[in-house]
Amino acid sequence: MESDDKLRLTTNRDYLVQNIQADEIVDGLLSEQVLNEDDVERINKMDTNRNKVRKILDTLPKKGPYAYGALKQALRENQEFIVTKLDETDVEEARRKHDAARDQRNNDKNKEKSAAVSGSAVKVSPSVFLDLADNAAVMSNWKDLARRLGLSEGDIVDIKARDRDNLREQTYQSFSVWYERKGEKATIDSLVNGLRKCNLNAAADSLSGN
Repeated sequence: MESDDKLRLTTNRDYLVQNIQADEIVDGLLSEQVLNEDDVERINKMDTNRNKVRKILDTLPKKGPYAYGALKQALRENQEFIVTKLDETDVEEARRKHDAARDQRNNDKNKEKSAAVSGSAVKVSPSVFLDLADNAAVMSNWKDLARRLGLSEGDIVDIKARDRDNLREQTYQSFSVWYERKGEKATIDSLVNGLRKCNLNAAADSLSGN
């Protein structure tokens, strides 16, 4: 998918989740061979319409350059107003905001790496969680990591129930719960130690500056 089209979907994600009727577009995306039968099965396993839409939006960017056009075509059948919303997106402004957020995350990570190298117990910036939640190894081991960080089995069950079949969101939410629960004790050192106990050394090294 083209970068501008990804930006349109990302910028309007909340609006799309709230307004798209998933069942009205899945068949169109399947007939255009943007989605396959396995994709549709995973989408249909979602428990609510909004979670189905989230799954569709997470899947489409991986489906090649024609996925965005196929989505718009499917939406035109019954949801033309959503196509209008997408077309009206100020892509340049969206790109500026996206780049600014990325730069801020990088600055936060660099500050935390410097602080970690100097040995100070610095509180983690939540922006770091976005990168960790994109790490496949961390996603696969998020429950073990959550336990290492002090979350209870009840916390883990609650997180899984809120975001079924969305490992990235489950991983991100586990960090958010830990961050809110620990307060000033949610430090880089404690997060790095938790990652190393789960043998997630590459992720730990990215935070510790090693």
